[in-house]
Amino acid sequence: MPKKGNGIYQRRDGRYEAIHYYGINPATGRPKKLTRYGKTAKEAKEKLRLAVAELTTGTMLDNTNMTLEQWLNKWLEVYSKPNTKQSTFISYEGYVRGHIIPSIGKLKLSQLNAEILQDFFNRQYESGRVDGKGGVSEKTLRNMRNMFHYALQQACDNNLIQKIYIEQVKLPKVPQKEMRVLDDYEQFQLCTELNKTEERFGIGVYIALHTGMRIGEICGLHWDDIDLSSDVGTVRVRRTLGRLMKYPDRDGKQKESEASTEIVETPPKSQKSVRDIPIDESVCKTLRAYRSKIFAERSACKEIYDKTGYVICTEIGTHIEPSTLSDTYKRILADAGIKKANFHSLRHTFATNAIKLGIDPKTVSELLGHADVSVTLNRYAHSFDEQKRQAMKKIAAHLGA
Repeated sequence: MPKKGNGIYQRRDGRYEAIHYYGINPATGRPKKLTRYGKTAKEAKEKLRLAVAELTTGTMLDNTNMTLEQWLNKWLEVYSKPNTKQSTFISYEGYVRGHIIPSIGKLKLSQLNAEILQDFFNRQYESGRVDGKGGVSEKTLRNMRNMFHYALQQACDNNLIQKIYIEQVKLPKVPQKEMRVLDDYEQFQLCTELNKTEERFGIGVYIALHTGMRIGEICGLHWDDIDLSSDVGTVRVRRTLGRLMKYPDRDGKQKESEASTEIVETPPKSQKSVRDIPIDESVCKTLRAYRSKIFAERSACKEIYDKTGYVICTEIGTHIEPSTLSDTYKRILADAGIKKANFHSLRHTFATNAIKLGIDPKTVSELLGHADVSVTLNRYAHSFDEQKRQAMKKIAAHLGA
């Protein structure tokens, strides 16, 4: 076991182990020790530093009697809240307070095993909804298991448990939802309506159709994110805007005197969602014309105009939330005579158009901001299948078959 510093060693599995000795165990006569693990020596050292601080201040939980509820409460506050997006943390907190603690929270952490966890997830699927109306969805089950994995992985790293049994839990497959894609005639109808609509926020629908951006990304756009200085411009996706539940207090409750939600700007969905999207001359021209109207409003309003610089904004420059843009989109669809399709259908339509035009999967994935090209391939498999069939026809024709 190679040594990487004072009390830090690299294990055979690649992880680093940091050890701190303190006191004497009266039962064995040997020194007591704290052990923490990390992917790097620095990470292991920092985890050990926090553990020693807890030991010194007397805030460390008793490993032998710690319940799952105690550990999850600590994990949420110490490990999850500082390191996850607000929306993700609120989901995790809901899983812990509404599902896990009422069911198996009183069990000792050391009692957890694969059978207990499998039974918990089976019961959640059958009748786990908080409102008592049946079981939770396959997607919620998967998200809950992912959260459980992070929490138990941390418990394992902290030497509280020896095995992460959650990895053995089997879940039902998440059914693939049928995507709504606007056909060519519907796209023509929509573009025609966008050219004549008087809807103030219709430009947001136009941007979605031409870039494939998510609705929150469009609402979070600032003028500083759009380069229109040349014929070929760029839209830089750097944030998303949405209405989220506020952080609860330590007991998982909201203050009665305050609204339970708030509008916040957060980083995009994933690291790959931070991206630059090229836009062509026609889109630049449309955005320049729209910008001129917005800047004229800014000049007329003077000091009362919001200085943030939102692209999709009210008459005084303040943001709008995604639900407002979604309502605008629904009215435009109705005026265009197009049957029901949610706002996300514009993103699917953009992707499908790109694939039909022969754009390679990696480029489509980067334009959409998917975390990995496999997400694009799996989600639009049917479109890529058609592209492959066309490619095979061309090869056959080339060979004279």
